[in-house]
Amino acid sequence: MITLQIPPGVKTLKLTNSEIWFEDDILYSRPSDAEYILSTRKMMEDDVVKMKAFIGDRKVFIIAETHPRAEQPRKEDRDYISTQLEDLIKAMAIITPNAVSRMITNLFFLFKPASFPTKMFVDVSDAKKWLATCLDKSRGLPVFF
Repeated sequence: MITLQIPPGVKTLKLTNSEIWFEDDILYSRPSDAEYILSTRKMMEDDVVKMKAFIGDRKVFIIAETHPRAEQPRKEDRDYISTQLEDLIKAMAIITPNAVSRMITNLFFLFKPASFPTKMFVDVSDAKKWLATCLDKSRGLPVFF
């Protein structure tokens, strides 16, 4: 079951395995309703181009829900994803509604730690509260976790 719900009337962007939108200056990403697709490098690159165009020339705070059927990416794909996220993300709250999602997310960041603050949550309201502390700190001192 998907936790994040798209509010009515917001502009969304469909990516290979997710859909993104802005709400209150936070970028949200939820798994798509379609069947999970194991992404090729070309699909990842296309998604990054679309995402950068959607976000614009800035870094954002994001709440991203893990896909319940996601698989651990290959090392070279982890490196590519991490590098691309560094250009886009200030801080990331990750919604992991089940143990498998949490394990895959932990493995991803174990092998390729993020250069920006990241934290996992089950509850969206806790994720929003944590991101709010990052928002406050981003206006002043750097955030380190």
